[in-house]
Amino acid sequence: MVNLLVSEGYRVLTARSGEEAMERLEGSARPDIVLLDVLLHGGGSYEISRKIRRQYTPIELPLLFVAARTTPADVEAGLAAGGNDFISKPLDASEVRVRIRTQLAMKRLAKEATASEMAFLQSQIKPHFLYNALGTIMSLCYTDGPRAGELLAVLSKYLRIIFHEDHKEESVLLYKEIELVRAYVDIEKERFGNRLAVEIDVDERLMSFKVMPLTIQPLVENAIRHGVAKKLNGGRVLLSVQRRGAEVEIVVEDNGVGMAERQVRDLMDAAMDASDGVGFANIAKRLSHLNGSRPLIESAPDVGTRITIRLPIKDD
Repeated sequence: MVNLLVSEGYRVLTARSGEEAMERLEGSARPDIVLLDVLLHGGGSYEISRKIRRQYTPIELPLLFVAARTTPADVEAGLAAGGNDFISKPLDASEVRVRIRTQLAMKRLAKEATASEMAFLQSQIKPHFLYNALGTIMSLCYTDGPRAGELLAVLSKYLRIIFHEDHKEESVLLYKEIELVRAYVDIEKERFGNRLAVEIDVDERLMSFKVMPLTIQPLVENAIRHGVAKKLNGGRVLLSVQRRGAEVEIVVEDNGVGMAERQVRDLMDAAMDASDGVGFANIAKRLSHLNGSRPLIESAPDVGTRITIRLPIKDD
């Protein structure tokens, strides 16, 4: 099997036990597909499959069982454990090639479909923000012309970033995301005045780090709209981007109205099941497709909300 795959141009990682296989998956370079022998040394192949499925969907990480017996009952058990397909023993080179290529093609098509969906969603300007921004600028035209001009320049910058970025890209430099956040915050601070305070704490050494496009700004927007804006006296929003070991930690925190435990649970469930992919669901969905991770939400009523995203630092 290894010789066949190498001859096809694949880079192959091997593991002789379930524990070693999980260690491989937890490494920095996640494989594109897993082949798992049903008669794994030490047993437990179906349990290993179930562990993999707790972390990755069948599209994110296809799993093929290699088995000498593929009766309907065997196939049903394998699929129930999270397998995508079976490869029969004794191995037939043509069958191995076709089944692996089919799974990788399905994965690629799903990824392209998701990218197209996200490109459409990301290109949309939320009408309420545009209306509010223009309304704020119009009111300033009668009282503070120079400031109105400044905000028009900021809004122009915001729209230029939104419209000119290629949203099919999986990643952009962090400094572009921060530039978008600052443009958005400048306009919102004019609207809310003293009711809104925003602190941005970003490690300058990470400005060339690549992140998913339009990930941070929507989180900041949600913190303002759903957290601080709903509080009578307003509040504070903190954006922090720091390195933590082999990861970059992105935190958006507010001291707004917060959410109950059930609201947090419903939000996460909706994000994982969402088919339309808007708002937080959009971000959670893209993050899952990117590296299989999930955003962390911590919240309490009248205390505020903290959302944390961790991205691995990949060596070039």
